[in-house]
Amino acid sequence: MIKDAKYEEALKLYKEKNLKRADLCRELGIDYHAFTYFLKTRHPELIAPQNSRKNSDYAKDARKETAKRYAKALKLAQTTDLTYSEIAKQTNVSVTGFRTFIQKHHRDLMLQRAGMAASKRQAKTVRVRKRSTGQSIFGHKKYKEAIEACDDLKYIEMTVSEIAREFGLTPSCLLAQLRYHYPEIIPRREKIREEKGLATNRARGPRQSTIRQYAPAIEMLRNTEMTIEQVAELCNVSYTGLRNHLLEHHRDVVEKRRYKVLQFDSNALRKA
Repeated sequence: MIKDAKYEEALKLYKEKNLKRADLCRELGIDYHAFTYFLKTRHPELIAPQNSRKNSDYAKDARKETAKRYAKALKLAQTTDLTYSEIAKQTNVSVTGFRTFIQKHHRDLMLQRAGMAASKRQAKTVRVRKRSTGQSIFGHKKYKEAIEACDDLKYIEMTVSEIAREFGLTPSCLLAQLRYHYPEIIPRREKIREEKGLATNRARGPRQSTIRQYAPAIEMLRNTEMTIEQVAELCNVSYTGLRNHLLEHHRDVVEKRRYKVLQFDSNALRKA
């Protein structure tokens, strides 16, 4: 369990030193996101003080311009069932930018479109995750049919990549969803394919060179609360490569780190 004392110590240094949160967390070896959550729930005034850049005149003007840019798109999101991509195309705005705008400034609308009713105030505290899997609601909706197909004997003769293309998805993205949220499906379907003589004879498991490359990073993730990004930077390895290696070959580390964050979240909410 993550101890509050560690975050109290970080809080004291955060107040005394003029350090960025990321630098402070790296220096103390604590998780950046967990510490930020700690500040938001216990000391929200430290997240966005009145004299910060977030509340400067320039920032306020920029937010007004952003709201103006997405005004037509926002109206369509409120009054139609069009997807974000369709709305962005109709209003000539970036779909990524518009989605981020909705998530940041209109979370109640985002939840409403996902079938969840919440007031503006409630929406600020709702974590958009599907409790049973930890998967986001939107990810669950997007990959649901393909994931069910991966676990269906009707599709057993197809590879995961072929199933992904069958449902109009990117193979690597579907594999990532399976590895992170449904890790039991891949070995189960591979065993059935092998019994049916459908195995591809492809070598399984990581290469020895890959094991050696990521070994220091995996050890650091086991024994510290640093983020994957921080560890990848310190060990000079690819963040994406490290994340995928972790998901595919070190599920115990993933579950241990996820449990720690959930424990901290629940304790913080009880004490808030």
